[in-house]
Amino acid sequence: MSREIPLEADVLCPDGPAGKSTYVIFNPLTGMISHVVAYDGDFPEETERVVPVDRIADTTHDSIRLDCSLHELREMEPFREVHFLPR
Repeated sequence: MSREIPLEADVLCPDGPAGKSTYVIFNPLTGMISHVVAYDGDFPEETERVVPVDRIADTTHDSIRLDCSLHELREMEPFREVHFLPR
């Protein structure tokens, strides 16, 4: 899949706004974007979620429209930032 994934863009589900995009995740073997991270900022659950790119219905320069509901998004895997150091 080849598409532009904007950062700090509005993330939208069919049933409402879902926050902002904060990161993209690359598959190191293919060099392709595999996931986008969406931050819902909804206190008290302020959680970033890992969203597979195949759940992206459309993008513009300032928005990402998903094909899943807000409930489905909140059930997706939480994002945990990990740093790897060379040996």
